Amino acid sequence: MAKAMTSFAEQYGNDPSSDITIVCGDQSFKVHRCVLDARCPELVSMLDNEQKDSYIIELAKDDPDVVEAMLYFCYHHSIPRTVAGDQRTNTADFTVCIYGIASKYNIPALRDTAATDLEELMEPLADLSNLQGIIAAIRSIEDVSEHHKNRLWDITVSRLAPHTPWLTENDDFFALLLEKSMLNRSLLMGTADAVKGLPSRDFEAKRKERRRNESPPMIYSNFMRPLGRRRS
Repeated sequence: MAKAMTSFAEQYGNDPSSDITIVCGDQSFKVHRCVLDARCPELVSMLDNEQKDSYIIELAKDDPDVVEAMLYFCYHHSIPRTVAGDQRTNTADFTVCIYGIASKYNIPALRDTAATDLEELMEPLADLSNLQGIIAAIRSIEDVSEHHKNRLWDITVSRLAPHTPWLTENDDFFALLLEKSMLNRSLLMGTADAVKGLPSRDFEAKRKERRRNESPPMIYSNFMRPLGRRRS
């Protein structure tokens, strides 16, 4: 495995030996089919097999910077520190985008790596210097497929809930909570159930207990009536 990873890393950026071009926006990336076969078969399935000389994959709806980070991961099994020269990748919002594209093209290793990174990046700093990135990340979660976004909500709520009292002193974060009432409820309750559209576990437990303690309803029919005081 390690030998294969080293071999893939050595091929990164080796344009003459590449056999696939990925076009995204105004950028193009030269890659190798053997790498995509091993790391991202989903992309390979998009190829037009009738083209024999050169293969082109168009990712018109994706962000070129995020695509670059994804392809780097396919070769190095790690997320680059920067893309497109100086674009930082170690921010909460960019990491959510990486998680999203890993979910879209079914790259579990990249998705897990992004989730692990996000657990650290979602921790608000005392000076709130990373808060804007966190707010942007929360908004980006909506773009992730329904099947995978719940994991991101669990990370977000678990990291932010302990800091909710002083986070709400920030006008931008307070405005976000007004906009996303279910996130507000999740942070107050310490569980991501509300923002994921699920009934709160505490709420459900209390509801079931209340039902158990309620008296059974009185049943009326043509053949019986509730017992009351006997007439004299």
